[in-house]
Amino acid sequence: MRYQAALIVVDDVARSRSFYEGLLGQAVESDFGENVAFKGGFSIHKKEHYSALLGGAPIGSKANDAELYFEDDDVARACSALEAAGVEFVHPAREQPWRQLVARFYDPDGHIVEVGESLEHVAFRMSEEGCSLDEICRCTYFTRPRALRAIGAYSAGLFGVVIESDRLMQVPIRRDFEEAIFREFTPEVARYTWPQPTGDRADTRAFIDGALAGLARGDGLQLVVLDKASGGFIGCSGLHGIGGESPELGIWTASRSRGNGFGLEAVTAIIAWARERLDFERLRYPVARANVASRRVAEANGGAIAGERMTVNQAGAEFDEVEYWIPRYAKAIPGEERA
Repeated sequence: MRYQAALIVVDDVARSRSFYEGLLGQAVESDFGENVAFKGGFSIHKKEHYSALLGGAPIGSKANDAELYFEDDDVARACSALEAAGVEFVHPAREQPWRQLVARFYDPDGHIVEVGESLEHVAFRMSEEGCSLDEICRCTYFTRPRALRAIGAYSAGLFGVVIESDRLMQVPIRRDFEEAIFREFTPEVARYTWPQPTGDRADTRAFIDGALAGLARGDGLQLVVLDKASGGFIGCSGLHGIGGESPELGIWTASRSRGNGFGLEAVTAIIAWARERLDFERLRYPVARANVASRRVAEANGGAIAGERMTVNQAGAEFDEVEYWIPRYAKAIPGEERA
């Protein structure tokens, strides 16, 4: 058995078609006179004709035992249009226990119609209100990856970036990840990085504050790297100096996540994103000369050493650093130009 559509009975097909098509913006799929089907998956049917199909059984109105449900992320705007048209409301726009904003009203034949914002918009709105990711997931029943995709879909600028690859998703940094960053950015992880763990959570907060400021300015894309399926924390990545000719790439992954190729997958995905959306001459990727794994990441993406220098990290330790330049355009595969 396959579900096909809902059907509601109406007194005046033309009046109801005008209500759903004109006021609620539903597209007609077919019009058979007594029955009009809409592309949304529901139909209206003339009462007299439908009653005859039931052998003359009576048909009531305003039973308040069923409803048609529609979504509009601007519920207030929708309600204003409905009020201007003189529609009778069951109740005005208000939040449900799961934080969704909805309004319910009667159609011309007394059927309840609900219009509510999508749960994806609920996730975004709650994020804008400062709710934690855990709270958003609890209210919407979304997984962390789904909630982060929803938030990204409605966010502007770099806050809307969501980069997905085979196993990973990279999303703009949030305060929700403070604990994971503080816990996973260990001396072992920071062996070849300029920033160093201090053991002071205030420094992690300061890092996140600076990263959020860069996202807001539009020149610093600071991301967290997550497991695409579970949303588990893997590390941090970033592209800084956006808008200039040579943005700088960087990444670190938690010790427990190493040896799985996550660094290569994450960096390759960022490079593909940048090549498609940004204007630049090259991407710079500075790494410690001794960091063989990171050097392989650069070389796998066409990077070549453009310079070297001695660098002192945040803790005062000196190390030998090489800077790879990754070209704006990927090199053609031999024979590809003839394909």
